Amino acid sequence: MMQTKREELVSQAQPPQAVLDAVRADPEAVKLKLGAGLNRAYAATLRLGKLALSNAEGGQYANVLL
Repeated sequence: MMQTKREELVSQAQPPQAVLDAVRADPEAVKLKLGAGLNRAYAATLRLGKLALSNAEGGQYANVLL
């Protein structure tokens, strides 16, 4: 029973077909856009961690990726 429910949820969690088609059509463009987005998110997270820790502990850097 649990395996059946798991399979049902996995099938629903797949991205829309349009997303898969876009990746197949131009994988390099998708990698560039995804990479840029991940880089922005990583930089923003580091900035937030540095700000929070500098306010609390005198300017040391936080490891926010643990």
